[in-house]
This record gives sequence, C-alpha cells and structure tokens, in this order.
Amino acid sequence: MEGSRINSVEFCQQSSSLACATDNGMLRTVRFGQGSSQPTVTNTITLDSKEGSIIDLKYFDSGNSEIGSQAVLSYVTTHGCICGWDSRMPHRMAWKLQNDLKNGLSTAYTIDRLQCWLAVGSSSGAHVCWDLRFQIPIATIKHPSGAAVKCLTPNPKEQSWIVSAVQGNNEVSMWDVETGARRKMLWASATPPMSTTQNSPEAILAVYPGPPDDRFMLTAGTDRRIRYWDTESYGSSYVVVGSATDNFESSDFQYRNRAIDGTDVIIEHETKRKENNQEDAPRRGPEPPFIGHHDTINQLTVVKGSQGLMVSGAQDGVIKVWV
Repeated sequence: MEGSRINSVEFCQQSSSLACATDNGMLRTVRFGQGSSQPTVTNTITLDSKEGSIIDLKYFDSGNSEIGSQAVLSYVTTHGCICGWDSRMPHRMAWKLQNDLKNGLSTAYTIDRLQCWLAVGSSSGAHVCWDLRFQIPIATIKHPSGAAVKCLTPNPKEQSWIVSAVQGNNEVSMWDVETGARRKMLWASATPPMSTTQNSPEAILAVYPGPPDDRFMLTAGTDRRIRYWDTESYGSSYVVVGSATDNFESSDFQYRNRAIDGTDVIIEHETKRKENNQEDAPRRGPEPPFIGHHDTINQLTVVKGSQGLMVSGAQDGVIKVWV
C-alpha cells in the first residue's frame, strides 16, 4: 500500500485478520499468524475506477441468522456500489447492490446488528435502506434540508431505527425505517431547532450509541466537544470534554426537550456567564494542560474491561483515552 492513503480499516475473523481500503481502489486483507511478527496478505481486490473509492468497511459473521451462515466483509463506495465478499473464500462475492446515483454520492454506511438490513447515507441527505435477505431497497428517507449524511449507526434499542448525523447544527436524528418518521433528534446549536433555513457549520462526525439496556448516546465532531446525551432523562445530558480552546468556566449548559412536528427534540442551550471584574487570585504553579482535542473528532468508541474507557480519535492523528 506504499504511496496510497488508507481510508478505512476493519478487523475480521475474531481480530485474526485486518482489512484495509486505500484511496487508489485497493482492498487488502492481512492475517496475523501465530508465532510470526510479519502479517501475510491473504486477499487483494482491485476496484473498477467507475465504482469510486471505498468510504467504509464492515465485517460480520452472521452464523445462523435469517440470511444464512456468512462471514462477510462488506464495503460501500462513493458511487453507490455496495459489495459483500465471503471472507472464507477469496475472490467470491456474496452479493452486490447498486445505489441510485440520483441520491448523490455515498457518504456513510451501516449494517443492522442482526444483519437483516443495511443503510447508506448520501451527500444529498438521502438514507437508502436495503433488505439483505432479498437484496432489494425497502425504504428511502430524505432529510428535509438535504443536508449531507456524515455518520450512520443502528439504534441498539430499536431494530428498525437508524441514527444519522448530518452536516450542520450538530444534528443527530433517529429515523424509523419502517414508517419513515423521525422519532428523536439531538440538537446542539444556537439556531432554532429543526430549522431548514438557518444553519451552523458544526457537524457531528462520530456517534456511539449505548448498549440496549442503557439510555445514553455519545457524540463528537467538528466543534471538538464530546457530549453525553441521556435520551430519557434529558436534564442529565452534559458536555463530557470540551475542545482544547474551550473555557467552560464562563459557560453554562442546559438541556431540555420539545416535541416539534411529532419529533422528540433534545436541545442543548449554552449561556455565557457574566464576567467577574474582580482581579483573579494569582494561580499557584503552571497553567494546567489542555485535555481536549485541537482538531475535528471523527472516531469515538467505548472499550469495556475492568473499567469502562472512552476512546476518541481526531483528524490530526491524536487518539485520547478517557477513564
């Protein structure tokens, strides 16, 4: 992969293999052999230039699910090509689907946790959902303002819901694939909630939904803030970590919910405190280091072990682990 840039990586086969997609249309799978320090390339796929470049990779081992037993490495390209490769048999394509280019370039991708359906988001705000059993599109949901989809993930609590982050207003919407209705929305912007004419440039690029038995969601993006959203007890939401340049000593955050056009909207409201004209007491010792990110956060996850750890990654290559 020398001379090319990696767009996406995905662990496969219980982390014994790693799939890497590059910007020059190459997809390679490498295996980490026991007792060997050098990985072995087990499969190489070269995409047709007409398919565009890979934007995301997903691996799943369906076991005895409704679509049968499959160990599939799947990807979606900018030009709407959705492919699934049988990772147990090199060069054997399990299925291939094609999104309509009228919906715009593909920008985000997710698969239902039960591998019954997948969804692709586009630059024009379209969410196209496919039934993996019959390999047909079953629903198309378009964002009212046509905002580009930045991130997609399933909702652990509701199998028919997709969680979609779009460009502008730090907006995250939860859509019901079966009905096309927008059920919930997270809104961290000073513009009026659900506005289609007013827009702030900030966008959520990473979403981590909590497990099915919990009720929280973590988000992060271009404003470099990591937020905890309590989707049931709204007032318990808060900013976990601010950006490296934030000064939260001068800000207050409040969270409330409103029902707007049938959608339950959780709204963040930031207010600035009045400045204290009294001179600050001299600080002892050096200034504490900034703990937040300096650049856009585009990856966010939680690792569970002896204690829960939150891991965030930014565009400048900085990865931070939070206890």
